[in-house]
Formats: sequence, structure tokens, C-alpha cells
Amino acid sequence: MNKPKFYFDLEQNTPEWFEIRKGRITSSGCDSLFTNPYTATGKLSSGGILIGTVALSKGAVTLAENLVIDSLVTDRGERYSNKYMDWGHLYEDEAAEFFELKTFERYSKVGFVTYGKNLGGSPDRINPKKKKGLEIKCPKAETHFKYLRNPSLLEKTYKAQVLFLLYITGFESWDLVSYCPKYELKHRMVRRTITLPEKERNIIAEQSKAVVNYSKTLKLQC
Repeated sequence: MNKPKFYFDLEQNTPEWFEIRKGRITSSGCDSLFTNPYTATGKLSSGGILIGTVALSKGAVTLAENLVIDSLVTDRGERYSNKYMDWGHLYEDEAAEFFELKTFERYSKVGFVTYGKNLGGSPDRINPKKKKGLEIKCPKAETHFKYLRNPSLLEKTYKAQVLFLLYITGFESWDLVSYCPKYELKHRMVRRTITLPEKERNIIAEQSKAVVNYSKTLKLQC
């Protein structure tokens, strides 16, 4: 049985971090695992395929292809970034501190978490003792306002990522927060606590195994 391995001393976005991610399904690219591969009439969607008895959506097929590409290329290139991503990185530490003050709990940074040979992710913060994680989003003020009005929208947008992190860490719960320092204190943070239902756990296990198997088949063709 696979067990998570935590790399606390690994810095994100370094050559070592890119190397350990190589050929793995990660939390930042796992959305397609949850995409229904069938149409409303029960037919396999366009671009989807069957791997044994498991159907993969077009997005999951693309994920398998990207795993192969990722394992073959030697030039990692530069990390994509934009002003909103830079804003998020800038305020992540402040958001974590704000959350800790509100909850009276301490969280640790971790560079990467592996689960077996094929899965991994980079949580923002974790509390291994309490088996809890923290995912931080620092959006622009307009987006944060949408989450204030409808907190379930925050969960819907990032739920796949959080479910995947719950799966690979084996933790019991994960807090997903939106933090915007432009707002007054009482409106500065939106929080949703997420757990991993058995149905979603089985989906991740089945879909990720099929994606990895298909990627191995593709690699043999290269």
C-alpha cells in the first residue's frame, strides 16, 4: 500500500522540485480525473477512450499525453506567471498567518508530497499532527467578492485540487480559503472545509491508475 512522503526541505519552483514532479499526476493538473467521460445518452464523449473497463475523458487522455511529454523533455523552461499569480504568492504567507490567528492552529510549509511513483502535489500548508491541510487562494478583489456572496463557488472552483491533496496525504480534512487584504478584517477571508468522500476516493484511484497505464502505452510508442 502506498504511503505519502513529505519533502519539507524542498523549495517549490526549483530544478529539484520540477524533477520530483516529472511524470507524476499532480494536484494542479488533476481536474480531468473528475470529468464524466460519458455523454447524457451514455455514449463515450468525443476524444475519450476505454482503458480496459475504465473510461477516460478527453481531458484525462490529454493528461496521460502530458505525462509522457513531461518524462521525455529535458528543458523544463521557465515557470509561467502573471500578475494575479504573483499577487497570490506575495500574500500567501500573510493569509496563512491570518488563518492561524483565527483558528489558533499552526501549519507548516512543505515543498512536495509524493504518493507512490505516479502521484504528487504541493500543498500550501499542512498540519500533520492533526491530519489537516490548508489551500490558500489570494484572488483579485472582484473574484473574492464573488466568493463572499457565494462561498460554495470557491469550493466548486478548487474542489478537485483539494480532494486530490486529501487523497495523496491521507489527511482527514482540508481548509480552502480565499484571502484578499484589500477588504476589512471581517470580510478578508472566505473559508470552506472539505473532506474526501469514499466515492471521490475511488474515482481518483481508478482514474489515476488508468491515466498512468495509458501513458505507459503511449511512451512505448515513442
